[in-house]
Amino acid sequence: MVSLDVSVAVSGMGASVGNNGGEENGYGGQMTYGGFDVENCEEPVTYEHVISPSFWHVSLLGVSAGNYSSKGRWRVEPDTATSFIRGPAAIISAIAKEIGAQVSSLARWFMKV
Repeated sequence: MVSLDVSVAVSGMGASVGNNGGEENGYGGQMTYGGFDVENCEEPVTYEHVISPSFWHVSLLGVSAGNYSSKGRWRVEPDTATSFIRGPAAIISAIAKEIGAQVSSLARWFMKV
């Protein structure tokens, strides 16, 4: 059995994460279990209690991309195994528009090429 120093998991995603195959300012991400990753994360740190341990559900208080932002409280399941972003259609559409993603003709998904 694995023993963690601290009962936390830190997820770092996006262009600011340094550990992405050596590519600086590229897209990538990583998970840190049992502590805080001081090399790839910066202050302020916000902790959220896990609402549903079997699915790692937490509360999301806001989201932003570029000039778009929305505040609220949503029950979310961080998905670090895929590149998909799921959520309320209006918010996902606004984020997609902000980053220049287009709807895929094959699958009704937004895609950034």
